[in-house]
Amino acid sequence: MIPFALAALLAVAPRPSPQVEFERGQLELSMNRLDAAVRAYRSALEGDPMLVPAMNGLGIALFWSGKKDEAIAQFQKAIATEPTFALAYLNLGWAARQVKDFDTAVAAYEKYIVLAPQDADGLYGLGESYRLSGRPQDALTALGRYVESETRPTEKKWVDKAKATIEALKVEVEAAAKPEGIAEANPR
Repeated sequence: MIPFALAALLAVAPRPSPQVEFERGQLELSMNRLDAAVRAYRSALEGDPMLVPAMNGLGIALFWSGKKDEAIAQFQKAIATEPTFALAYLNLGWAARQVKDFDTAVAAYEKYIVLAPQDADGLYGLGESYRLSGRPQDALTALGRYVESETRPTEKKWVDKAKATIEALKVEVEAAAKPEGIAEANPR
């Protein structure tokens, strides 16, 4: 006969590995089942508190669930845990831009560009962050770099949008550079 305590231990199903839970979170997120994704990512992090991709995934699921401050904190935690995890910077930049924290967005995108120079998405986000924070000249520079470096055919609509934004920004910058009306020297 098996003692009661041992029988209870044997009856408990083994916990899935953190990696399995992370992958379940990814699947749930891809199917837009946000509550299930949050649970899976949290379970992965219970098993491995240092699993940075799960922190990042949890941040995404939380953001789309409306828990924006908690999401931003997860992206920052991922960055603090693994400072070279580029995707967390991209997601932090995007999330911060959505809540109008442009200083955080700019800093995150700048770091992302350094860590993932081959991905033009950071340049687009940086340009938009500059534009939205009232820095049109910086926005022109970043968006111009985006247009030059984005070569993926799937991103054509974003390149076209960036080009239109650049044209509007040029008008804004030129208008700001023109002096106010000059009074006539010889009024009659």
